[in-house]
Amino acid sequence: MNKVYTGYIVGFGLTVRGDFDPIVSEIVFYRVQPKLHRKPKATQVRYLRDNPEFPLRGVVRCPTCGHMMTASQSKGNGGKCGYYSCSNCGKSRFPKEALGSWFVQELRGLSLDKECIDALSLAVDGNLEANRKWVRNETNRLSARVASLKEEKDAIIEKCLKGVIPDEMVKEWLGKTSMEEEALKCRLALVAESALDTPEVLKYGLGILGDLASVWEKSNLSTRQQLQGFVFPQGVTARKSGFGTDPIALCSRSEELPASVITSVVDPGDSSWNLLLTELSQLSRIVEQSANDRGDESSSTAAPELGDRWLHPRPGGYPPDVYYPSL
Repeated sequence: MNKVYTGYIVGFGLTVRGDFDPIVSEIVFYRVQPKLHRKPKATQVRYLRDNPEFPLRGVVRCPTCGHMMTASQSKGNGGKCGYYSCSNCGKSRFPKEALGSWFVQELRGLSLDKECIDALSLAVDGNLEANRKWVRNETNRLSARVASLKEEKDAIIEKCLKGVIPDEMVKEWLGKTSMEEEALKCRLALVAESALDTPEVLKYGLGILGDLASVWEKSNLSTRQQLQGFVFPQGVTARKSGFGTDPIALCSRSEELPASVITSVVDPGDSSWNLLLTELSQLSRIVEQSANDRGDESSSTAAPELGDRWLHPRPGGYPPDVYYPSL
């Protein structure tokens, strides 16, 4: 502190009164010293991981090092500007408006055309009808066998009571019959679970694929992030004027669908077909959850929790091949 303001001179370890008038009184001088010499408070910067201003954070990769890019606001003469940048190598930086525009264009390019959606919709109908028929036939077959076992069991017990069949033989046969009966009941339960009775859910997913860009633009942050992760499971690499080639969901690879999925005859147990159905149900749930969060039930069809039933093979084999319209 400089005591000259109070009329004193400090030097050589001495404090003496000067022959000039003080600028401030000692009372005021000592009262303001704590405020003048206190440690400044550290400016706390609030960092939002999930920031609506930067929905692409966590999905866009750096073109130089492949690291996920972060985002922040920068101040300039024109005000605040948002940027996506790489904190790993520091060599990539993109304006958020440009990256957002490129991403919307990318989604428009991945949207399926009406011809493809109509063909897939017909395929859903055909395969679901085949599934229902198979479920009915398999249920009837297994139920008939369970009833037959019961009749055989009753007949064997009656013969045992009459002494026609030895007790040891009856006991062994009843043990085997009980095991078969339990196995049949388990298979009946699995067949019932494999029934696909929600075609509206799958077709709702197809409708979303027809205009991915609009759905993304109208969604909240959480739904946008889920859609981004769904379409680009490994992220998408930013380039100077767009995005690079990265793995995308099967349902968005329209050029691959005719070869791997859309053929004249398709086995519903085909892995590509089952993956497509899985993705359609997931896509429906993502957007449906967004609608439920907004309380907008009129904008979508209810999508129940289908879980991972599509990933499990059907017991007792698959239904016969069904007609699948070609593009």
